[in-house]
Amino acid sequence: MDLEGRVIAVTGAAGFIGSHVVACLAQRGATVVAVDPGPGWRTHFHQTLSRANVTLVPTDQPWPSASFHSAISDEIDSVVHLAYAEPRSSNDLQVAHDEYLHNVLGTIALLESLPSSVHTMVFASSALVYGAGGGSAFFESGPTAPVNDYSMGKLAIERVLTDWVDRSRTAVALRLSTVYGPGETVARAIPNFIRRSLAGQACQVGIGGDMRDYVAVQDVAAAVACAVGNRNPSAPFLVANVGTGIGTRTDDLAELTKAAVGSTVPVEVGTGGRDPIEIVCNPDRAAAELGFRAEISLSAGIQDEINWFRQHPELWQKESAAS
Repeated sequence: MDLEGRVIAVTGAAGFIGSHVVACLAQRGATVVAVDPGPGWRTHFHQTLSRANVTLVPTDQPWPSASFHSAISDEIDSVVHLAYAEPRSSNDLQVAHDEYLHNVLGTIALLESLPSSVHTMVFASSALVYGAGGGSAFFESGPTAPVNDYSMGKLAIERVLTDWVDRSRTAVALRLSTVYGPGETVARAIPNFIRRSLAGQACQVGIGGDMRDYVAVQDVAAAVACAVGNRNPSAPFLVANVGTGIGTRTDDLAELTKAAVGSTVPVEVGTGGRDPIEIVCNPDRAAAELGFRAEISLSAGIQDEINWFRQHPELWQKESAAS
């Protein structure tokens, strides 16, 4: 996908997914306006910022702020919306309040602020809008059943985008499955398993029967590039899954990860307190509409993330010190 001549703003540019998206778009020739409060700590993003076709625009929070408005010029033709403000409260009502105020209403304010030059919006939605699953892959045409404020917020933004599009403006909502790869540090299965295996500790699995569709962050970045470059959409608003279509049980994932690290410590699997969930996405629409299919195997992607963690021992040696 050649993006030469395109001018694309990316919100959440310094984050886990955003840092890879900015690099991918820049490598394909686009001029990228990276929007985030700062460059963050990820060294690969700092390297991307050294490119002549990438500019960082610091923006205040909550956004869109005055600094954001000044950054979005009439030269920009597309926006990739990855920014997400995570609620910090433990109070359920406050979480719902923050989710809708900062993310749903924040996205509406973003859309209202865009110049007329913007004709394409790509939004990072989530496969969690489908619910907890039940034995078969999710299709975009199927029902949605969001189970928390996060997934309800994502679905609400999808609905807002249907009001934003018209004859001259298109939008793509990418329903991302479970994303992993270099730069990921949150307390999710793959980084947790890598950290503990590198530290000589057992991988701990709460419910071994959970099944998820794991997609490498580099593939997600490629999907975004395909969505931005989609010049002939079949509809002004498109929803497309971004996943592999392959489900992996969490206990199998732990075994795969520890073996890739070289650990011999047995995996610890709990019984859990709920029924297993299955979240696997059918990827055919993204292939047909966007020309995208995930290419990185789970074993290769995990090895890539392991290599990254080995380059950043400060992120896992504390696990060993705490044992």
